[in-house]
Amino acid sequence: MINQFLTSDSVKKAILLIFIIIQCSVSFAHSASTDSLLNVLDNILKNQKVYIDLKNEKINFLRNELANQTLPERKYEINNRIIEEYQYYISDSVLAYIEHNRILAEQTDNVDWKLENRLQLSYILSSTGLFSESKKILDAIPFSKLNRKLRLEYFKCCELYNVHMQEYINDNRFIGQYLKNAFMYRDSVLSYLTKGTPDYLFWSFKADIGTRPEDAKQDLIECLKAIKFGTHFYAGTSYCLALFYNEYNGGKEREEKLTLLINSAISDVMSVTKENMALMSLASFLFKVGDIQRAYKYTLYALDDANFYQARYRNFQIGQMMPIVEKAYQQRSDEQKKRLQLYLIGISLLTIVLIILTAFTRKQMNNLAKARQSLNRMNDDLQHMNNSLQVMNDNLNDVNRKLSESNEVKVEYIGRFLDLCSDYIDKLESNQKLVSRKIIAGQVDELYRMVSSPNVIEKEIKTLYEYFDNAFLQLYPDFVEQFNKLLREENHFKLRKNEKLNTELRTFALIRLGITDNAKIAAFLRCSIQTVYNYRCKKGKAVDETEDFEDQVRRIVS
Repeated sequence: MINQFLTSDSVKKAILLIFIIIQCSVSFAHSASTDSLLNVLDNILKNQKVYIDLKNEKINFLRNELANQTLPERKYEINNRIIEEYQYYISDSVLAYIEHNRILAEQTDNVDWKLENRLQLSYILSSTGLFSESKKILDAIPFSKLNRKLRLEYFKCCELYNVHMQEYINDNRFIGQYLKNAFMYRDSVLSYLTKGTPDYLFWSFKADIGTRPEDAKQDLIECLKAIKFGTHFYAGTSYCLALFYNEYNGGKEREEKLTLLINSAISDVMSVTKENMALMSLASFLFKVGDIQRAYKYTLYALDDANFYQARYRNFQIGQMMPIVEKAYQQRSDEQKKRLQLYLIGISLLTIVLIILTAFTRKQMNNLAKARQSLNRMNDDLQHMNNSLQVMNDNLNDVNRKLSESNEVKVEYIGRFLDLCSDYIDKLESNQKLVSRKIIAGQVDELYRMVSSPNVIEKEIKTLYEYFDNAFLQLYPDFVEQFNKLLREENHFKLRKNEKLNTELRTFALIRLGITDNAKIAAFLRCSIQTVYNYRCKKGKAVDETEDFEDQVRRIVS
């Protein structure tokens, strides 16, 4: 049977229900602003059919279970469960199942069932506003025959009757006796309840409200903590607690009251409670603070619930307020219409002014367009001149760069040339002294051997190349790396350990310095002119063959 209840349609509704409950719970748990809570209530009222459908599915499940029963005791039990589901939902259905139980009680001649049935009937008649009929039933019940459980229900019925009579009459001249009776029955109910339970705390509040309001308030706060949000019990407890807060001081208490009324109304919708007061009280509260639109909407919802449940005295209560709210709503609507008419007139005037301004602007735009065309032509001429100037500036910058670089090279090499000349003068002076000493000493043969040895020349050439390498790489420290980038990877130069430049690299180093004559390069490197020519011919080895290789070398910078 559970599988019958959990249909695919019900699962979808349950998912939507869980989503709405989570949204509501988050707002409630985090003490959200009242605007957020009102939005939650609006959403739940819009989707209240989800809760109604789930309630109906639960009732249908119980009906199907009832149809399969044969034992009177089981039928009576299920009927009571259905009565509980309909209790604050559909009064006619409650009466129908109370009648079913009456027939079962008569058939089985069960005295407790008969008495419980009369109490259930009295309770629903009082809830729907048939007070005299409810009172007749209560007066006819023999109290001495009631067991403990039924006595508790009897006192609850009596208390409910007196409370409803007090609300219905609403005249201080006549409600005194009903109030007195209500408090008396509340004390009686308390004597049958277990201390500390949510029921006991709620009825303790009812008993203490007239004499010990602070204790009564504390009982309600404790009760609210112990019960589940979204139930009929929670709705009633929140509504009662809202009565303690002052809505006129404009401070925290007004916000507390509003929050409790909203939570009570939400719980009524979630528990499918049609016999309620929270939504109407919330509408009255919002009407006082100026939220006419919501007050009117909630009043209509409350009226629909009262009509659906057939709560006659609720209709009477709502009927007293409905004209006031409706009148205010109508006045607000009329004011909005007048404002809309003024806005329409204003918009029309603005439209006319806009048309005039548009025509004037269009004329000015045409004039501006002509002026812009003239400016564009002038801009084109200026741009052309700027481009020419830019080319000239680039050429000038290039010349300046080359001059600056040439000056740096000249300065560096003049310094190094002077150092080199000074070194060679020192060497000549040293050799001159050596030759003089050898001649004076008569060591001519030894002197001849020293002069004819090739090691002296090679040593000086090696010294010259080291001097050149150091000077050049000081000016162009990344020359070898940048030079290799100009060549294909398989043609890269890989120098030996402690080798700075080789003969071929020195060739292109001289070219970078501006020395392009093969004879001069060959003389400096002490090789043949053909060898220099072969070094300079890099066709097929360079990465970029579209440009002269030596021009690329000349652009290598330090």
